[in-house]
Parts: sequence; structure tokens; C-alpha cells
Amino acid sequence: MILMLFSAEICKGFLSRQWHTLNGLPEFGAVYNHQIESLVKTYFTNVTNVLSVVESTAKWVENEVPMLQSKDSCLHTFPTITK
Repeated sequence: MILMLFSAEICKGFLSRQWHTLNGLPEFGAVYNHQIESLVKTYFTNVTNVLSVVESTAKWVENEVPMLQSKDSCLHTFPTITK
């Protein structure tokens, strides 16, 4: 149980920051998208109250998506997720 919570918190931490290449450019592409997908799946699989977390996530995503105006825009809460 503790390991599951720890895994969820680690995934949330990685999703809560932007990723950059060694050259300082934002990460992108199919491999990057697959890594983000794996983090999201692991996060939702390991939280204690999945329904509550999905509900709260849906609410902030609904509020943040309209703010994605340009190609380079990203979500405020999970900046790894871009337009």
C-alpha cells in the first residue's frame, strides 16, 4: 500500500514539471508521449481513491484546456501535457 502511494506521488511529481532535452529544448515526439502515457497510467493505477482523483482531475483539466491557445501551450497543473 505504501509503495503504491509512493509510486503515485513520484508519477505526479514527474507530470508536474516540464521535461527538457540536454540542449534545454522541450521534449516532444512519440517516445515522449509514450513515457507520459505510462506515468499517467501508473498514477491513476496507484492512487488510493481512484474515483475521487479522476473526478478532481477532470475538473481542473476542463478549466485549463480552454487556456491552451498556442501550439506551445501546456496545462498549468501538469505542464508535461501540451496542446
